[in-house]
Amino acid sequence: MTNENLRREAAERLRRAVASEAYDDVETALADYRREVEAAVSAWSSPEPPPTEVVREAMDLTNWALRVVRCSRARTRDKIDQVSTVLHYSTPASPPPRWKLEG
Repeated sequence: MTNENLRREAAERLRRAVASEAYDDVETALADYRREVEAAVSAWSSPEPPPTEVVREAMDLTNWALRVVRCSRARTRDKIDQVSTVLHYSTPASPPPRWKLEG
């Protein structure tokens, strides 16, 4: 398999992991993708044009993943805020006992 195919497969694994919010898999997929991008950049030889397409692809994918993760975090924060609000306004099932102390 060529380096380009390995890089594209690693990018696809990263996209799937981010989209499904499988953050344990994101870490592994990101490490694999980074390794493939670094291999593509290090394989560049001076007479050839620099691999700007590879770098641009990596930056686009990273920016996309960052936006998706931030959106997911915001949705989770909204859900936590909703639960917190409901718990704040809910009344207990029975009032707490009150003891009158004499003495």
